[in-house]
Amino acid sequence: MDRRSFLKTGLLTGSILVTGTSLYGCSDLDILDTDLVTDDVSMALAALVPVFLAGVLPEEPALRKQKIVQVIDGMRIAMKRLPPHTLKELEDLFGLLTNRLTMLAYAGSFSYLNEMSTEQAIKLIEGWRTSYIGLLNTAYEGLKELVVASFYGNPDNWAVLNYEKPDLGI
Repeated sequence: MDRRSFLKTGLLTGSILVTGTSLYGCSDLDILDTDLVTDDVSMALAALVPVFLAGVLPEEPALRKQKIVQVIDGMRIAMKRLPPHTLKELEDLFGLLTNRLTMLAYAGSFSYLNEMSTEQAIKLIEGWRTSYIGLLNTAYEGLKELVVASFYGNPDNWAVLNYEKPDLGI
């Protein structure tokens, strides 16, 4: 077998495996009773939510903390509707975010996220966004989508966008 045939076979096999795994994971889209947001994960998310929502969260500390908790609760609700393979990816990501050794590898810091300064958290997230490693880009995009959807999915936060719910006469 020459090199070209070997590469084509490898790509074809990989594509088949990815497609099969994706289809298998989407077969069960029921609401799951899985809560991936443990106390450690909640602390890590509390450090990242302000990075994704910079300039949108209130400055007053008590109200800011309340909004962050609301976003994390919204993420819990959203995750219950995700397919199993996506939940597994999130579980792996949350494991990385709450482990000192993996934080050292992926963030260059031995600190937990909740021990980082805001500037360090911004630098971490920006590094993931601009990384040449696809896995870090995916982690950035997934977290950003969950955070933003959880924040703006709450009608109480629509005022930030100057959006008012239309009166449908119902």
